[in-house]
Amino acid sequence: MKILIVEDNLASLKLATHVLEAAGMEVLQATLAEEALEIVKKTPVDLVLTDIMLPGMDGLSMSRKLRLDAATANIPIVAMTANASCDMPLAIDAGCDSFIRKPIDTRGLAAQLMEILHSSGGKQGPRTERKARWTAAETKSGGPAQILVVEDDPASLRLAGAVLAASGYLVSVATTAAQAILSVQVNPPDLIVLDLNLPGTDGLEAARELKQNPATRHIPILAVTAYSNLFSKQAALGADCNGYLVKPLDTRRLPEQLARMLEGTVN
Repeated sequence: MKILIVEDNLASLKLATHVLEAAGMEVLQATLAEEALEIVKKTPVDLVLTDIMLPGMDGLSMSRKLRLDAATANIPIVAMTANASCDMPLAIDAGCDSFIRKPIDTRGLAAQLMEILHSSGGKQGPRTERKARWTAAETKSGGPAQILVVEDDPASLRLAGAVLAASGYLVSVATTAAQAILSVQVNPPDLIVLDLNLPGTDGLEAARELKQNPATRHIPILAVTAYSNLFSKQAALGADCNGYLVKPLDTRRLPEQLARMLEGTVN
């Protein structure tokens, strides 16, 4: 049994690997979703065990990509989360077959994965339906849009990611301007939701850098802030942001606002 573990916490990755190898399983490792997607292209795996919160592309967006590809659509996916009540519906909606709580139960992990793998053969229907739904979205729109959310507040980051993922967007995340700029270079998104009040380099400076780069200046940027007195709309537009919103965000309208920006309508 070959398991791919996707986990950016090296201590957790080492622990899970040790537990599964002790149970006789072969383990492949990835610390990024992008790395995991490359691995499954080259090496067949029996199951993917992924943390939900990953740097760059998150685990749920990776799951959607796996479900969209005919070659990987039926690989069982198990999400790891510390917030089961919040993340379970999102994980299932993203195409995951099951989830386990963190910190992992080291005594029961191998048995849990074996049970999921053995029972997955009888659950082809739900996985096929999820794949069909995402394939239909891909056919209609040319593929789900990828949104990079740049936010240093964990609660705000989780909320925005959950809302956008539930609306069918692929979501990647960054918590600093430096991470965001690197993420855009490695995995260019279709749109950036950029908090302006970031530690170190602020969002305005990040926006200027991205807009001055010919390779990234075409990417729409939606500036968001809870401090309109410090980061005004004028300042955001002056940094070439394409839209501006004041927190708290209206989560019911946010997906529609991003859709309009992706269609070329400036907010």
